[in-house]
Amino acid sequence: MKRIIYLTVLVVCTTTAIAQTSFAPSLLFGERSQVYAHRFEVDLSSTYSITNITLMDAEYESTENLLYFTRTSFNYDLKSWRFLVGTGIKNTGIFTTGGAQYTYRFESFQTSYFLGLTFVGDRATLEQNFSLRFNPMLSQKLRFLFDTFVIHNSDHKGMDRVIQQMRIGLTMDDISFGAAFKMDQFRNREVPLTNIGVFVMAVI
Repeated sequence: MKRIIYLTVLVVCTTTAIAQTSFAPSLLFGERSQVYAHRFEVDLSSTYSITNITLMDAEYESTENLLYFTRTSFNYDLKSWRFLVGTGIKNTGIFTTGGAQYTYRFESFQTSYFLGLTFVGDRATLEQNFSLRFNPMLSQKLRFLFDTFVIHNSDHKGMDRVIQQMRIGLTMDDISFGAAFKMDQFRNREVPLTNIGVFVMAVI
């Protein structure tokens, strides 16, 4: 598994210089923790791409609830559909995943739904991901931003983990900023982890 991860990183690094890339880092400064996240995509062609998604959620005064996630996937795009296989690391260990995502776009509105399976060791969970983004023009240089997503993992025993995030703010050129809310729910934890604060996000 380590060889697969190292090979994926090597492929991403070597193709960056010869392919079209996009990098979107973000920071959330909340009352409970600080959250760093990014999405890095390498377009190999009009059909194939490689995507890395990384998230790190660290509390200010404790490491007890440290949350981390990174996944690198190989994608195949067909019109409004994306099919992907990937591997990564999260709190519960090294995982592999595969699934399909449908995206609908209309002017400043975009929504998508992902359905797939995630394997951690010999354990499998059903993953569903719903996202919605509304980013209309307010003026020549300013856009309104509403961005939200929900990730739901479940198995035969029920809900395993749910992540919810919402951002409301403004976009100026390639920089977005505003207010944000994030919540993490776990099967073995009665009280969810919540975080409310401000965010800044860029597209490079």
